[in-house]
Amino acid sequence: MYALVFVPFTVIDHHKSYVTVGAGLLSIKDVDSYKWLLEQFLKAHLNKQPLFVLTDQDPTLKQAVDSLSVELLKSTNFKKRFNKLVWDMYIERDVFEWNWELLMKEFNLEDERWFKDIFENKEAWVPAYFNDFPMYGLMKTTSRSESINSFFNSYSQTENFLLKFMKNYDNAIQKQGYTQCEADHKTKGAHYSLISPRMIEEHAANVYTSKLFFEVQKEIYKGGWYCDVKDLGEGYGKELFKVMHMNHKHEVKATYKVELKYAAKELNCSYGYFNRFGILRWRKDVIPSIYQLSRDHFHEEDVDVTKLVNESNSSNEVPITNFDVVERLYKVTIPEEVEIFVLDVQQNKGCRKKRLIGEVEKSIMKVQKTTRKCSMCGQREPHDSRTCPSKFVAQK
Repeated sequence: MYALVFVPFTVIDHHKSYVTVGAGLLSIKDVDSYKWLLEQFLKAHLNKQPLFVLTDQDPTLKQAVDSLSVELLKSTNFKKRFNKLVWDMYIERDVFEWNWELLMKEFNLEDERWFKDIFENKEAWVPAYFNDFPMYGLMKTTSRSESINSFFNSYSQTENFLLKFMKNYDNAIQKQGYTQCEADHKTKGAHYSLISPRMIEEHAANVYTSKLFFEVQKEIYKGGWYCDVKDLGEGYGKELFKVMHMNHKHEVKATYKVELKYAAKELNCSYGYFNRFGILRWRKDVIPSIYQLSRDHFHEEDVDVTKLVNESNSSNEVPITNFDVVERLYKVTIPEEVEIFVLDVQQNKGCRKKRLIGEVEKSIMKVQKTTRKCSMCGQREPHDSRTCPSKFVAQK
């Protein structure tokens, strides 16, 4: 209706689900408009800078890829080798650049402008250049961005007026909050089956949500069955280990180094899986209870309600129960014993004691019903002597 561009800001919570923390509407899709939107977003979040920002690729890139030779993509293994090279999170930067040059020469793509441009901008999208960033493993795919776009499309349409769009946006945000509350509730009552007697697995079950625990449990399983550890020695206040990751054929798949500092209680691993995918950050208590209250919507004048909800969600030595909140809110005293009188409810008009029978069930019952014998024709048919067909034939 207004030809505005909807730009959502999406983060990932401790259940690895997307959560929208802000959005904007732009009338012009240019650099100045996006710059203004980012400035307003930082202002709304007290100028707290994110660790890194992942954006969609420009649609022109897709057009450039489509312009490549179809034979190159279908008749060769170029696409498979290209994806394997680009998305390898364990490759060093110099090795990546060397293999990139060999791949371009092999398929005669040195003069392709699109490949030149993306290689010059490799520091902004190739995972090999983000080894020092936590959670950089999430940049491997844009499926989350596509999923959030599809999520908002199910709540709104391009023909909507601005007022209706804002109402639909609010409903979508409430849906996300409900989904997060539901996942928190399932995590609190979850009971896991441990696959090992290790204390680290039991500790993971206590500090992680269900989604993250199963990922950690998978890593613990692989560490116990597919990893071989070799002690390289101790010196300068630290101890070095060599970890060899095996495949199903017990062949060495990869080798990592682990450095353990006892005095500083630090552990550094060249594999860095937990840091790469943010598992160390996504604990149950990663979202403080004060921010979880934003899921509840109250009127600005409901000061007493908001105060009671804050007290009930905060961590106190003596927890506040729902009964305490009701007593203080309505200024009443709930008795310890409540006597309930069961009323003799009369049957309302239109109530049926028997259930309604459908047409299909009626026809089945009619076929299975035993019919009487007709005294006119002597057959067991669904008629009697008054409606017997042979009677009418004789009359004619």
